[in-house]
Amino acid sequence: MNAETKETVKKRKTWDHPWRYRESFMVVLELVLLGLIFEVLSGGRGAPVMAWPVNVILGAGLLVLLPVTYFLFRKKHFVKWLSGIPAAISAITFFAFVILLLGFIPQDDPHAGNIVRLIGLDHVKHSWLMMTAGMYFLVTLGFVALRRMKPLNLKNIGFLLNHAGLWIIIAAGYLGAGDLQRMNITLAEGHDFTSKAEDQKTGKIVDMPFSVKLNDFYIDQYNPKMGLLDKRTGKIYNEDENAVAAVEEGGVSHILDWNIEVLEYLPD
Repeated sequence: MNAETKETVKKRKTWDHPWRYRESFMVVLELVLLGLIFEVLSGGRGAPVMAWPVNVILGAGLLVLLPVTYFLFRKKHFVKWLSGIPAAISAITFFAFVILLLGFIPQDDPHAGNIVRLIGLDHVKHSWLMMTAGMYFLVTLGFVALRRMKPLNLKNIGFLLNHAGLWIIIAAGYLGAGDLQRMNITLAEGHDFTSKAEDQKTGKIVDMPFSVKLNDFYIDQYNPKMGLLDKRTGKIYNEDENAVAAVEEGGVSHILDWNIEVLEYLPD
């Protein structure tokens, strides 16, 4: 690197093109703030659920808009940045961060605080934060795949198919979540076939396209075990092989220095 190049690097300021990791993660911070603002404005109700036909229209729109935008404006700095590695790394980091929030913070917790509920941390999966992270991830992933279409050789075809497949999986899972329905069918042994199911979300009774019948039901029960617990420490006395004993009617168990006889055992 010569002196002139070093001087150019030193003089580069934030937001000067081409954008790099600094600008990419600053964009992520702005998207996080945008998602939280939308969540607060919605009163903590989360992003709208995209179900049929909205999800199909949005998916088809992305499939058309991304290639058209890329090939028309691929020489623009903004599109070059979106199809580059810094934007891709920042999108992956953003998406992974939101997924970690989903795993570490209890979801649909009735005891969640007002602030947690207002910014959507108790329903991350349906929050505006997840919406912004998912859309940013899909846009960057799509542009990265499109960037490797030229030249269309064997190496680039493998890269394109790999990233296109990942894009389809993420888009289908994200956009198709709104059409997911969870049903409960109550069955009793000996009753007739039934096709009635209860929607977990709305409580409505729905006719399923099939019927089921419970012919037989059985469950194996195992006797519980008993031991002596120290209420001060919450630990079992003498935690070894003789610390607990099975509860068996008419049986005699030995715990520490005591012989314990079970006269009657009435399981629930």
